[in-house]
Amino acid sequence: MAFDQHQNLLLGTVTVAPVPASTGTSMDVSADFIARAPAAPFNCCVYPTATAPLFTNAEIVRVTAIVGSTLTITRAQESTNARNIIAGDQIANTVTVADLTDIETAVNAAGTVTSVGIIVDPMLTVVNSPITTNGDIQIGFEVEVANTVLAGPTSGGDAAPSFRQAIEADLSLSDVTTNDTTAAKHGFAPKLSNVATEFLDGTGSFSTPATTFTAGTLAYSDPATIDFAGNDFQTVTLAGDITFQSSNLAAGKCISVRIVGDGSIRSLAFPGGWTFLGDGAPTDIAANKTGVLSVTSFSNDDANVVAAYAVEP
Repeated sequence: MAFDQHQNLLLGTVTVAPVPASTGTSMDVSADFIARAPAAPFNCCVYPTATAPLFTNAEIVRVTAIVGSTLTITRAQESTNARNIIAGDQIANTVTVADLTDIETAVNAAGTVTSVGIIVDPMLTVVNSPITTNGDIQIGFEVEVANTVLAGPTSGGDAAPSFRQAIEADLSLSDVTTNDTTAAKHGFAPKLSNVATEFLDGTGSFSTPATTFTAGTLAYSDPATIDFAGNDFQTVTLAGDITFQSSNLAAGKCISVRIVGDGSIRSLAFPGGWTFLGDGAPTDIAANKTGVLSVTSFSNDDANVVAAYAVEP
């Protein structure tokens, strides 16, 4: 069924009363009412100004048409009495018994549900179906054979799953045995390579990681240049006194130099800007002793180099 249209807070004034006042079927109303009025038909309450609408002083009319500011109305609706409508009376689009009755009628006409049930796949169980009053429908799995899995078909096209024994293809075991993890079907790591120095890398392959640090020889000379872009660990074997200098300094560079003494005491000298920890910069190394010089650069100049030195007793 069709419902009347409505407008919230739609209130206006009668400007030209119906003739006769108690039976006339047309009247004019104020422009503010016309501007917001819904499409006809709809019911309105007409009552005296400056007073609340009561059964004894108000009349419900049905607006059947609107032309300009003129309403065509049917009088004395919803068991109300026709009254003498005069200019200045109030007219309002209110909720009436007819509005509520229309809703109730529509709801009742829709019918009622007397039973709710569910049909499921044979692998499932259903308890409390159908429900005719209130309650819960419970769904579970049927008892299945041990060591079976819920999976799609073993061959052919896609189809509904069922419980069956797992096969190699379900786990992509061929990928595992060939070290191929690029398919990303199973989430397993590939088989071990049995090589102690190899590790599993981000591509799913076993490989030997590259050595992080490098070692080499610092040829003896005086002066001798410690190249901070060279090997991380350097060894210099003394053949005389030595003065160290630096090259390719950069923030974050660290070098360790093993100083191997010969059969004589040898003098040691370092760039003046270096800061030595502990007892300060060494001035010599005893015969046939080995010392370690650790140098860290915090920028690209000698003034920001921190060094530490230790020698065997």
